[in-house]
Amino acid sequence: MKYSLFLIGDGLIENEPMRRYIDRHFARFGIEPDRRFLFKEAERFFPDRIGDTEKAQTCLILCEPSMAALVAREIATLTEDTLVMREAALVPSRSLSLSPEYYHLSEGQLQLHVMQVENGGELPAPELHATPVDTALIHLFERDETALKPVLRQIAESYRVEYALTSPVPGWLQCRLSAERFGDVDGALQQLVTRFPSSVATDNIALWLIEVLQAAGKTVTFAESCTGGLLSYYLTKESGASGVFEGALITYSNRLKSAWIAVENATLEAHGAVSREVVEAMSAGALEVAGADYAIAVSGVAGPTGGSAQKPVGTVQVAVRSKEALETARLQLNGDRNYIQEQTVLHAIKMLMLLDKKTFFKIS
Repeated sequence: MKYSLFLIGDGLIENEPMRRYIDRHFARFGIEPDRRFLFKEAERFFPDRIGDTEKAQTCLILCEPSMAALVAREIATLTEDTLVMREAALVPSRSLSLSPEYYHLSEGQLQLHVMQVENGGELPAPELHATPVDTALIHLFERDETALKPVLRQIAESYRVEYALTSPVPGWLQCRLSAERFGDVDGALQQLVTRFPSSVATDNIALWLIEVLQAAGKTVTFAESCTGGLLSYYLTKESGASGVFEGALITYSNRLKSAWIAVENATLEAHGAVSREVVEAMSAGALEVAGADYAIAVSGVAGPTGGSAQKPVGTVQVAVRSKEALETARLQLNGDRNYIQEQTVLHAIKMLMLLDKKTFFKIS
């Protein structure tokens, strides 16, 4: 099933947290729109795009209440329908009202779901009656994409599934398996997990990480510089984080790196804040302060300013430490400031999992 998402009205378009909430809400129902459109007004623009059935079979149209009548009028024009008053709202006459704020309309192969959404309000569950699609997501580490594709094709053919492969950061592949009716997603997933031990089957890697740490009776802490708390948010946005995470230290300045986690001034002066030596010391200090089993430390140049010839924008140092092991990496990342920070978090999580394969992948 192909989906397009339409957001209509300034209150939805300009509210980025609300837009992210909308994406998360639909993802819970296995809906990941192929295309998104943002419109300040209901008129003129979206009828042409709704009619593009080559690219979208289902359109999810979210509008502010003040735009609802205009949206209904445009849809009625598109579908050559008339408007009627139903439950104190104007809607196309051939639509099926699912609630006072939600109606559905079929036009050939095209399915329109129109929802009135208050800025900051609750979202309704989408009432979709398409053929159910079974999906699963598997994360594969330390695998070459080129070598993996023939294996995926063979498994996909054997179990009658489709797959989509992406790579959030190097060394971390995500494979979405999907099937309708006669496909066997569970069988394909089991084949991949058996064949590639350094893999995780989950739609939420952060929540899975919490569950694994909790089951092992272990905790983690962070010492963050360039990510400014984003690594901590990655974990604490999930329920249950308090069972494995007591806190972290955001040591943005050299003064606090020294005062809070005992990074020696001599080390900072000799190597600079963005160096292997400093993140190693940061991770050791955080482990000591928190009394945790694992510590991650990051320091880098997120940009757009602050780079140099030796350490250009996108240079990031990561150290991951347990009581028995230490791994470090120098990354050279591209993108804007926020994308560099987000990539840093994913690299750090990947390094943590690979530091202790016995715990995270049950590999002896």
